[in-house]
Amino acid sequence: MEPQMANIPVEFTINVTGETTGETFKGVFKAKPRLSHRDTLLQDQMRRDLLGPKPEAAGQAAVANSLVFSKVWIHLLETPSWWKEAGNGVDLLDESPVVAVYDQLTKIEKEAMEAAKKDGEEAAKTLKKESKEAG
Repeated sequence: MEPQMANIPVEFTINVTGETTGETFKGVFKAKPRLSHRDTLLQDQMRRDLLGPKPEAAGQAAVANSLVFSKVWIHLLETPSWWKEAGNGVDLLDESPVVAVYDQLTKIEKEAMEAAKKDGEEAAKTLKKESKEAG
């Protein structure tokens, strides 16, 4: 399997009602399931940017939000217009659409890791079999 093949963008849909506004948030998102080293570094930079010049002084809620939004932002490739208009989710009054997107991304990441593990196990079995046949 080629390395790029393992990171094919995944599409998902959310349809939730905001707990504060009562608005319906629905739309299609596209996300990369795995992050490169560059992505991981950029995610950390985004997290620190959200916390400001003294991240160590940030409260627990700010730290938690910065972790969530930096993860969401680095994974998302395409989003609905309402998400973009809300500052990529950060200006929303409701938590439910952010939680729905975050949960989907976590699921996509987990599935990608499980698939990679399965591919690795299959490759190991093939090598072992070929080794026995050659020896």
